[in-house]
Amino acid sequence: MRDLCHKIPPWFAASVASGGVYWSNQLARQFHFPDSSHSLTTLLVTTGTGVVFAFLLERFVPFGRKLLLFSGVMAVGFLLGQTSRSSNIGSLPLPFGLKIAIVAGFFLLAALFAVRFYGRDRGLIPAFVTLFTIVWFGSAYVTYTVNLLPPTRVLSMEALAPLGPSPRATIVLLLDESSPNVASTYVGALDGLDVDHNVSLVRAAGPNTTNSIPGMFTGVAFEGMRACLPSVLCSARRSLDFRTLTAARPDVDIIGFWHPYCDIGGLRSCFREPMVFFRSLIATVLCSDVTLQRLTDCSITEGTLERQLSTMLGALDAAPLWKDGGVLMAHLPLPHPSMERADTDLARSYEKNTTEASRQIAVLTKRLIDQFPGDFRLIITTDHPLRVDAWCKAGMIYASARCGEGLPPDEGIVPLITVVPKGKLSDLGRTDNLGLLK
Repeated sequence: MRDLCHKIPPWFAASVASGGVYWSNQLARQFHFPDSSHSLTTLLVTTGTGVVFAFLLERFVPFGRKLLLFSGVMAVGFLLGQTSRSSNIGSLPLPFGLKIAIVAGFFLLAALFAVRFYGRDRGLIPAFVTLFTIVWFGSAYVTYTVNLLPPTRVLSMEALAPLGPSPRATIVLLLDESSPNVASTYVGALDGLDVDHNVSLVRAAGPNTTNSIPGMFTGVAFEGMRACLPSVLCSARRSLDFRTLTAARPDVDIIGFWHPYCDIGGLRSCFREPMVFFRSLIATVLCSDVTLQRLTDCSITEGTLERQLSTMLGALDAAPLWKDGGVLMAHLPLPHPSMERADTDLARSYEKNTTEASRQIAVLTKRLIDQFPGDFRLIITTDHPLRVDAWCKAGMIYASARCGEGLPPDEGIVPLITVVPKGKLSDLGRTDNLGLLK
């Protein structure tokens, strides 16, 4: 093993190690990494680019090896700070200086071991790999095991008990980023249909998708959650593994995105669209970094939302619920801003996608009336309202002096709409969405 490692060129070791660790770190902050083949391709391409660059630097640039070693030292310092903030150590309630010391200690031990076993020139790769393994996955595993919520049964629909006996078909439609002001547009889509509806304004289960959806499933409030393992969300207080969730009934279908819904046990069917808001490969790489994203076009590839939404709606249309009844939960990326370059006005993008969301509400309601006459229920709500401040901040494609004009501020309040056959209307009597999907 030692002889093999001695054959690894230092330029290759340095570039693979630093590139692999850094971009894995960045991508893992955004997705349940590895989220898809696209994420893995991004990692391979960026690391490969680093290999080529380091090779050219060492072979053809005067003092190239010294520059490579210098850049390696700088990368180490940068990674110490990045890892302290971005790994699960970053979520622990410790002073920032102490977090730096913990990460530095891990790295020092890894470096001493690597240099002793592999030699100074070739010690970078095991040092970086050890650092990455211990700090990222090690801390993820610790927070995962210490704070993990116990197994939970979900989607029993007990939260809908005030509406009366369970009908043959129930659809829960989560329309991402629906603010209270869109409720009137949503119910307007029901005009002329043989249904009754009730509109309530309730508190969202969390400030964003990462925290809200787990709260809706479990009835437990989450904060500071981040994707730390492919099926796991971690925070300093508690962690949730989607594999510990089990459908409380055998007739549950899920269509969704972002979260690993298909890891939930006991589902009758499941479809998850892994990458709804898709950038080009280069843009994904550059926009993974908070500094570089200011220097590049971080808009989503034109037409991505329309294509991926079409795929999700196709899965919804083919769900077993339409034949056998049961419960269907659909988490759709509407009226979520598209982030596409041709649509950089936030208010216009939101209005357009709200209109599309309303059209889908009308389509679903008509089909429920036709296939389950007098025996259905449609619940329309969201994970969180439109986050105007987040969309208008510097670096976002919507950022401008007029961004957010005419849009309501995010006060954590969302619509909760109940649609039932004529004469069967009741009030859920809820003040928040926590535990709605338990």
